[in-house]
Amino acid sequence: MRDFEDIYQIAADRKGGDEALEALLSKPLSAKELAETSDDRWLAMMAKCLFQAGFNWKVIDNARFIRQIAEEHGSFGAFVAHWPGERYSELLAVIAKQGSRLGAATGQRMLRWMGRDGYILAPDVAARLIAEGVVEKPPTSKRDVAATQKAFNIWAEQSGRGLTQISQVLAYSV
Repeated sequence: MRDFEDIYQIAADRKGGDEALEALLSKPLSAKELAETSDDRWLAMMAKCLFQAGFNWKVIDNARFIRQIAEEHGSFGAFVAHWPGERYSELLAVIAKQGSRLGAATGQRMLRWMGRDGYILAPDVAARLIAEGVVEKPPTSKRDVAATQKAFNIWAEQSGRGLTQISQVLAYSV
């Protein structure tokens, strides 16, 4: 597995230099901003992400999911905001298991669009993970998800960047 700086340079070269790449990278919200995001905004984004694939009445059950989390943690935003980035894969697992139709890319995109720092395991990201020897195929097994989280944690430590920007740099490097 290469150092993050090496992957960053591949992406920068592909996108026209450091400045061009930096302009493409997202800036996630702070934990304070996430915690202050009202539960109705979280439900609206979940619904938006799910409705893109077609309407399903089961999605309405996500209101119960948000209410349950809010009762335990004060708000859904507080729950998401205080989840440690180095255990992001576990947050995705909770959302996939307890939410309705929020597994895989849907839950990952919903969190990103709400401003949570996190990765999206899109095909380009998976391709870079494979090229770096982190996984042999797109990560879906518990073992591969754990290896992916470990690689992101290493790259975060090396680069000082969050999961969102690391994910984007990996995608832009393919």
